[in-house]
Amino acid sequence: MTRGPKIVKELREAEKLGRLYGQSQGSHTGLDTSEELRGDISDGHTKILNEGGEDNEFDIKSTQHNVFSVDESGDEKELLFQVTSDIMLYLDRNGRITKINRAGLDFLGFSEDEIIGQLFWKVHGVLSKCDIFKYLKAFKNSIKGAYTKDFLSEVHEKSGRKRTIKFSTFPVKENKKLKFVLVVGKYITREKKTNNKIHEFEEMYRDLFENSNYLFQSVRLDGSFVYVNRAWKWILGYNQDEISNLSILDVIHPESREDYMKLSNRLTSGEIIEDIEVSFVTKDGSKIIVEGSVSCQFENGKAVSTCSIFHDVTNRRKMEERLQDSEEKFRTLFESSTDAIMLLDDDGFFDCNDATLSIFGLPSMGRFISKHPCDLSPPKQPDGNDSLTAFNEHIATAFEKGYDYFEWMYKRNDETIFPSTVLLNHMKLKDKDILQAVIRDITNQKKAEKKLRDTQKILQSMNSELEQRVKERTAEVKKLLLQKDGFIGQLGHDLKNPLNPIVNLLPLLEGRENDPEKKKIFEVVNRNAEYMRNLVVKTIELARLNSPNTELTMSETNLLDEIINVVEKNRLAFEENNIELNNNVDGSIIVKVDKLRIEELFDNLINNAIKYSNDVGSITIDANEDKDFVTISLKDTGIGITGEQIGYIFDEFYKADEARHDFDSSGLGLPICKRIVERHGGKIWAESSGEGKGTTFYFTVPTVSKTK
Repeated sequence: MTRGPKIVKELREAEKLGRLYGQSQGSHTGLDTSEELRGDISDGHTKILNEGGEDNEFDIKSTQHNVFSVDESGDEKELLFQVTSDIMLYLDRNGRITKINRAGLDFLGFSEDEIIGQLFWKVHGVLSKCDIFKYLKAFKNSIKGAYTKDFLSEVHEKSGRKRTIKFSTFPVKENKKLKFVLVVGKYITREKKTNNKIHEFEEMYRDLFENSNYLFQSVRLDGSFVYVNRAWKWILGYNQDEISNLSILDVIHPESREDYMKLSNRLTSGEIIEDIEVSFVTKDGSKIIVEGSVSCQFENGKAVSTCSIFHDVTNRRKMEERLQDSEEKFRTLFESSTDAIMLLDDDGFFDCNDATLSIFGLPSMGRFISKHPCDLSPPKQPDGNDSLTAFNEHIATAFEKGYDYFEWMYKRNDETIFPSTVLLNHMKLKDKDILQAVIRDITNQKKAEKKLRDTQKILQSMNSELEQRVKERTAEVKKLLLQKDGFIGQLGHDLKNPLNPIVNLLPLLEGRENDPEKKKIFEVVNRNAEYMRNLVVKTIELARLNSPNTELTMSETNLLDEIINVVEKNRLAFEENNIELNNNVDGSIIVKVDKLRIEELFDNLINNAIKYSNDVGSITIDANEDKDFVTISLKDTGIGITGEQIGYIFDEFYKADEARHDFDSSGLGLPICKRIVERHGGKIWAESSGEGKGTTFYFTVPTVSKTK
């Protein structure tokens, strides 16, 4: 950190020394001291350093005679002679020292008495043997009226230290006669230090520019590039050969070109433009945003190029844009929310949205911010707790857990109390702990909840009454069903007893009758009597199955054997109706059923399939056994049934075709099948694709493993 001022000081010193060195290289052929001492050897001015390092300007004018001339006034010349930091000696025609300035005495380390009158090249140890010959040659040239400029010699101080000096010799004449030879010596060691220092700074700054993450560019006024550093090439993606063919407008993004071109007049007037933002286009077409400063470089008062220092702020701008978008979204949500949203810190509220003012009935944010949080709540909450104490506990919870959610009673500006839900969120804002409170007015919700509770009470009361009524009605229905079953059973017995003799006697009477007409009458009477008897038997059977007192006699039986027995009993019906039977039941399936009831079940279903089959058809029986039940199916190719009819076929006394006076059907066969299956713990159903497409009946009965 301390090197900065030191570098500046060294740069200034190097600049002065370099200026001295450069100006001393002017083309003089001689000095005429008869002129007023104005102007330097090259352009009329020169600066030299005195012992204190300050600039001292002297006027010297070049003549066409390549020699110095001296007038009567020597004050100004003497001042130049004594204050210059260069070594100056006057030598007579023999080479003896007649005068030496302070810089020469200080440099050589001799006193004036020790050196005046001495041959310069013989002063002890001053010049080496090799350098004496150079010096003598220059001295002789000056004696002849010529000057010798800038020959190097190694000079030894009295102390023994060696230094390299650049000597020049000039003949000085008076009235066109040689008066003395002026010897001027410059410290090459200092000059070398200056050049080294300048070179060191050049290397240092070149390294700084090349390795910097900043983008350095120098651009001529015609737009071509003078120099770009490594970071510039890397970020924009160009190599040196490509840059030589580029113009600055090739890398300036179209959206920035107009603004960039407007800077020209300001720059050429000498203004340094800082904090400028420009968009560049990389080689692959990507857009980058840079920020920095631009200045103009001048030579001989004329603008020649611009120098720019930029740094890439693309990612920062993107982050700023995302942050701005996020802030805008948050502000939109904040302001458009119907919930009250407020921010508070240790000092109280400091921000809120419009919904807050609306909910609490406040005219402005200033009025809201001026309120203490306690001013927004009644003294007590519904549970009797002090509002201040309870809310402080919620704040502590939010700071500990990061949030807290609870219900709270608030007070509007007109003193009305309203219920709400509160969500406290702990967050950081500029490294400061704050709380965000989101408050939702739930007045309508509470009213709706109360109304719902009241409605639920009414419904519960009505439900209780309805349940009681259902129980009563169920009991009545059960009683009626029992009465019905008892009545049907009794009626069946009462009808069955007188019907038996009639059914038995009618065939005898029919056999004795020879009159064909009377025989037809007997056939009708006999068929109807048989129908009545069958109806009575099935009615009694159904009543028995519906009775809770009827118990099934369960036994293990082979399912296939039961089916074969029923098929054999109905073999004649199969043959008469041309029905083909396909029995696919596995002989290993064992079920535990009431054998009489299961036989009746199969008999009803098979007869039903035969009855409603066409002249030629088939019946297919299958059985699939699973873990708990065996599912048995009887599929026929008969007349089929509609989807509407399927819903009624198991109802008592239902006939699919009411128009048919079918004396072979009582309408109780399928209801009896349903009750048999249900008494076995199974279920029964039917499927059909429609009229003329047959029907399949399915029912389930438990397997032996289920009953064990």
